[in-house]
Amino acid sequence: MKLNKAEQDEEDIAFIIDEIVRINSMEFHDLMAYLRENKNDAWFTISHPNGNGDLTIGQAAARRFYEISKRHLSTKSELNNNFDTEDFAGAVEKEFVRVFLKNGEKAINQRVTDKMLSAAVKQAKKSHEALKHFIPCVIVSSREPETFQIGPATFVRMEKFLDERKNIFDEERARIKEEHIQRCQEVIEGGRPEEEIATPDISERIANRLVGDTIKYFENFKWMAIVDIPECNVKISRKRAERTIKLGVNFSNS
Repeated sequence: MKLNKAEQDEEDIAFIIDEIVRINSMEFHDLMAYLRENKNDAWFTISHPNGNGDLTIGQAAARRFYEISKRHLSTKSELNNNFDTEDFAGAVEKEFVRVFLKNGEKAINQRVTDKMLSAAVKQAKKSHEALKHFIPCVIVSSREPETFQIGPATFVRMEKFLDERKNIFDEERARIKEEHIQRCQEVIEGGRPEEEIATPDISERIANRLVGDTIKYFENFKWMAIVDIPECNVKISRKRAERTIKLGVNFSNS
Protein backbone atom coordinates (compact mmCIF):
# COMPACT_ATOMS: atom_id res chain seq x y z
CA MET A 1 0.00 0.00 0.00
CA LYS A 2 1.36 3.40 -1.03
CA LEU A 3 2.23 5.76 1.81
CA ASN A 4 0.74 9.25 1.91
CA LYS A 5 2.94 12.34 2.30
CA ALA A 6 2.81 12.44 6.08
CA GLU A 7 3.72 8.76 6.35
CA GLN A 8 6.59 9.15 3.88
CA ASP A 9 7.89 12.17 5.81
CA GLU A 10 7.78 10.24 9.07
CA GLU A 11 9.51 7.21 7.51
CA ASP A 12 12.26 9.40 6.04
CA ILE A 13 12.87 11.25 9.31
CA ALA A 14 13.05 7.98 11.24
CA PHE A 15 15.57 6.66 8.68
CA ILE A 16 17.69 9.82 8.99
CA ILE A 17 17.75 9.55 12.78
CA ASP A 18 18.70 5.87 12.61
CA GLU A 19 21.55 6.65 10.22
CA ILE A 20 22.86 9.46 12.43
CA VAL A 21 22.83 7.17 15.46
CA ARG A 22 24.38 4.26 13.54
CA ILE A 23 27.25 6.22 12.00
CA ASN A 24 28.06 8.50 14.92
CA SER A 25 27.96 5.77 17.60
CA MET A 26 30.82 3.88 15.91
CA GLU A 27 34.18 3.68 17.61
CA PHE A 28 36.76 5.88 15.91
CA HIS A 29 38.66 3.07 14.19
CA ASP A 30 35.38 1.47 13.08
CA LEU A 31 34.18 4.79 11.68
CA MET A 32 37.43 5.28 9.73
CA ALA A 33 37.16 1.76 8.30
CA TYR A 34 33.52 2.37 7.37
CA LEU A 35 34.30 5.66 5.61
CA ARG A 36 37.16 4.07 3.70
CA GLU A 37 34.70 1.53 2.32
CA ASN A 38 31.90 4.08 1.86
CA LYS A 39 33.83 7.16 0.74
CA ASN A 40 30.78 9.08 -0.51
CA ASP A 41 29.16 9.02 2.93
CA ALA A 42 31.93 11.24 4.34
CA TRP A 43 30.77 14.13 2.13
CA PHE A 44 27.26 14.29 3.60
CA THR A 45 27.01 16.06 6.94
CA ILE A 46 24.73 18.29 9.01
CA SER A 47 25.65 20.83 11.67
CA HIS A 48 26.28 19.47 15.15
CA PRO A 49 23.49 20.59 17.52
CA ASN A 50 26.03 22.20 19.86
CA GLY A 51 27.19 24.45 17.03
CA ASN A 52 30.68 22.98 16.86
CA GLY A 53 31.58 20.90 13.84
CA ASP A 54 29.43 18.51 11.83
CA LEU A 55 27.76 15.13 12.11
CA THR A 56 28.21 12.62 9.30
CA ILE A 57 24.84 11.40 8.04
CA GLY A 58 25.78 9.53 4.88
CA GLN A 59 24.51 9.73 1.32
CA ALA A 60 21.30 7.76 1.90
CA ALA A 61 20.14 10.05 4.71
CA ALA A 62 21.02 13.14 2.68
CA ARG A 63 18.89 11.77 -0.13
CA ARG A 64 15.96 11.46 2.29
CA PHE A 65 16.30 15.15 3.18
CA TYR A 66 16.09 15.96 -0.53
CA GLU A 67 13.01 13.74 -0.99
CA ILE A 68 11.25 15.32 2.01
CA SER A 69 11.97 18.76 0.57
CA LYS A 70 10.92 17.91 -2.97
CA ARG A 71 7.70 16.29 -1.73
CA HIS A 72 6.79 19.28 0.44
CA LEU A 73 7.43 21.84 -2.29
CA SER A 74 5.19 19.88 -4.65
CA THR A 75 2.18 20.38 -2.36
CA LYS A 76 1.64 24.01 -3.43
CA SER A 77 2.37 25.79 -6.70
CA GLU A 78 3.62 28.85 -4.79
CA LEU A 79 6.27 26.67 -3.14
CA ASN A 80 7.08 24.60 -6.21
CA ASN A 81 7.51 27.66 -8.44
CA ASN A 82 9.47 29.94 -6.11
CA PHE A 83 11.76 27.63 -4.10
CA ASP A 84 14.93 25.81 -5.18
CA THR A 85 14.81 22.21 -3.91
CA GLU A 86 18.47 21.98 -2.90
CA ASP A 87 18.40 25.30 -1.06
CA PHE A 88 15.16 24.34 0.68
CA ALA A 89 16.69 21.00 1.69
CA GLY A 90 19.41 22.99 3.46
CA ALA A 91 16.73 24.82 5.46
CA VAL A 92 15.01 21.50 6.26
CA GLU A 93 18.30 20.10 7.54
CA LYS A 94 18.76 23.09 9.87
CA GLU A 95 15.23 22.75 11.23
CA PHE A 96 15.72 18.99 11.69
CA VAL A 97 18.84 19.67 13.77
CA ARG A 98 16.98 22.23 15.87
CA VAL A 99 13.87 20.11 16.45
CA PHE A 100 15.20 16.57 16.84
CA LEU A 101 18.83 16.96 17.88
CA LYS A 102 19.03 20.23 19.80
CA ASN A 103 15.55 20.32 21.36
CA GLY A 104 15.42 16.53 21.71
CA GLU A 105 11.98 15.97 20.17
CA LYS A 106 11.15 12.25 20.44
CA ALA A 107 7.83 12.11 18.58
CA ILE A 108 7.89 11.57 14.84
CA ASN A 109 4.38 12.40 13.68
CA GLN A 110 2.56 14.67 11.26
CA ARG A 111 2.20 17.53 13.74
CA VAL A 112 5.94 17.65 14.42
CA THR A 113 7.02 17.22 10.80
CA ASP A 114 4.52 19.77 9.48
CA LYS A 115 5.71 22.28 12.05
CA MET A 116 9.34 21.59 11.14
CA LEU A 117 8.67 22.01 7.41
CA SER A 118 6.66 25.21 7.93
CA ALA A 119 9.59 26.65 9.88
CA ALA A 120 11.93 25.61 7.05
CA VAL A 121 9.71 27.43 4.52
CA LYS A 122 9.88 30.63 6.61
CA GLN A 123 13.63 30.28 6.99
CA ALA A 124 14.26 29.66 3.28
CA LYS A 125 11.96 32.51 2.27
CA LYS A 126 14.17 35.01 4.12
CA SER A 127 16.74 34.68 1.33
CA HIS A 128 14.20 35.30 -1.45
CA GLU A 129 14.52 38.60 -3.29
CA ALA A 130 12.84 40.62 -6.01
CA LEU A 131 15.69 41.24 -8.46
CA LYS A 132 16.47 43.33 -11.51
CA HIS A 133 18.61 41.29 -13.91
CA PHE A 134 21.04 42.75 -16.45
CA ILE A 135 22.05 40.22 -19.11
CA PRO A 136 24.13 41.16 -22.16
CA CYS A 137 22.87 39.57 -25.36
CA VAL A 138 23.09 39.48 -29.14
CA ILE A 139 20.30 40.68 -31.44
CA VAL A 140 20.83 40.17 -35.14
CA SER A 141 18.42 42.80 -36.43
CA SER A 142 19.83 46.30 -37.00
CA ARG A 143 16.38 47.84 -37.42
CA GLU A 144 15.62 48.02 -33.71
CA PRO A 145 15.65 51.44 -31.97
CA GLU A 146 18.05 52.23 -29.13
CA THR A 147 15.53 50.88 -26.63
CA PHE A 148 12.58 48.56 -27.09
CA GLN A 149 10.47 46.24 -24.97
CA ILE A 150 9.16 42.71 -25.50
CA GLY A 151 6.91 41.55 -22.68
CA PRO A 152 8.58 42.26 -19.32
CA ALA A 153 12.08 42.54 -20.86
CA THR A 154 13.62 45.85 -21.93
CA PHE A 155 16.46 45.83 -24.48
CA VAL A 156 18.92 48.73 -24.58
CA ARG A 157 21.78 49.26 -27.02
CA MET A 158 25.01 48.72 -25.08
CA GLU A 159 26.46 52.14 -25.91
CA LYS A 160 23.36 53.81 -24.47
CA PHE A 161 23.32 51.49 -21.44
CA LEU A 162 26.95 52.20 -20.53
CA ASP A 163 26.64 55.94 -21.18
CA GLU A 164 23.57 56.30 -18.97
CA ARG A 165 25.22 54.40 -16.12
CA LYS A 166 28.60 56.13 -15.94
CA ASN A 167 27.74 57.53 -12.52
CA ILE A 168 26.71 54.09 -11.27
CA PHE A 169 30.02 52.59 -12.40
CA ASP A 170 31.88 55.46 -10.69
CA GLU A 171 29.94 54.80 -7.48
CA GLU A 172 30.80 51.11 -7.73
CA ARG A 173 34.49 51.92 -8.08
CA ALA A 174 34.31 54.10 -4.97
CA ARG A 175 32.43 51.42 -3.02
CA ILE A 176 34.92 48.68 -3.90
CA LYS A 177 37.85 50.95 -3.03
CA GLU A 178 36.43 51.94 0.36
CA GLU A 179 35.51 48.37 1.29
CA HIS A 180 38.99 47.15 0.34
CA ILE A 181 40.62 49.92 2.38
CA GLN A 182 38.40 49.01 5.34
CA ARG A 183 39.34 45.32 5.11
CA CYS A 184 43.02 46.24 4.93
CA GLN A 185 42.66 48.44 8.01
CA GLU A 186 41.00 45.60 9.92
CA VAL A 187 43.92 43.30 9.05
CA ILE A 188 46.40 45.93 10.29
CA GLU A 189 44.43 46.31 13.51
CA GLY A 190 44.57 42.54 13.84
CA GLY A 191 48.35 42.68 14.06
CA ARG A 192 49.67 42.39 10.49
CA PRO A 193 52.54 44.82 9.66
CA GLU A 194 51.26 47.81 7.71
CA GLU A 195 53.98 47.46 5.07
CA GLU A 196 52.56 44.03 4.11
CA ILE A 197 49.09 45.41 3.42
CA ALA A 198 47.80 47.12 0.28
CA THR A 199 47.91 50.91 0.25
CA PRO A 200 44.88 53.06 -0.70
CA ASP A 201 46.45 53.53 -4.17
CA ILE A 202 46.48 49.75 -4.64
CA SER A 203 42.87 49.57 -3.43
CA GLU A 204 41.95 52.15 -6.06
CA ARG A 205 43.73 50.20 -8.82
CA ILE A 206 41.90 47.02 -7.78
CA ALA A 207 38.54 48.84 -7.94
CA ASN A 208 39.36 50.34 -11.35
CA ARG A 209 40.41 46.95 -12.74
CA LEU A 210 37.28 45.12 -11.49
CA VAL A 211 34.88 47.71 -12.86
CA GLY A 212 36.91 48.19 -16.02
CA ASP A 213 36.92 44.44 -16.74
CA THR A 214 33.15 44.37 -16.30
CA ILE A 215 32.68 47.21 -18.77
CA LYS A 216 35.03 45.55 -21.28
CA TYR A 217 33.00 42.36 -21.03
CA PHE A 218 29.75 44.25 -21.65
CA GLU A 219 31.31 45.96 -24.68
CA ASN A 220 31.57 42.55 -26.39
CA PHE A 221 27.78 42.66 -26.80
CA LYS A 222 25.56 45.04 -28.73
CA TRP A 223 22.61 44.88 -26.34
CA MET A 224 21.78 44.77 -22.64
CA ALA A 225 18.55 43.05 -21.61
CA ILE A 226 16.89 44.19 -18.39
CA VAL A 227 14.09 42.36 -16.63
CA ASP A 228 12.49 42.55 -13.17
CA ILE A 229 11.62 39.23 -11.53
CA PRO A 230 9.26 39.18 -8.52
CA GLU A 231 10.45 37.80 -5.17
CA CYS A 232 11.61 34.19 -5.27
CA ASN A 233 14.72 32.06 -4.75
CA VAL A 234 17.76 33.73 -6.34
CA LYS A 235 18.56 30.69 -8.54
CA ILE A 236 14.97 30.52 -9.74
CA SER A 237 15.02 34.28 -10.39
CA ARG A 238 18.08 33.99 -12.62
CA LYS A 239 16.56 31.11 -14.60
CA ARG A 240 13.32 33.04 -15.11
CA ALA A 241 15.22 36.11 -16.27
CA GLU A 242 17.30 34.10 -18.74
CA ARG A 243 14.20 32.35 -20.08
CA THR A 244 12.31 35.63 -20.47
CA ILE A 245 15.20 37.30 -22.27
CA LYS A 246 15.80 34.29 -24.52
CA LEU A 247 12.18 34.46 -25.67
CA GLY A 248 12.57 38.18 -26.36
CA VAL A 249 15.79 37.69 -28.32
CA ASN A 250 14.27 34.89 -30.38
CA PHE A 251 11.24 37.06 -31.15
CA SER A 252 13.32 40.07 -32.21
CA ASN A 253 15.54 37.90 -34.41
CA SER A 254 12.59 36.20 -36.12
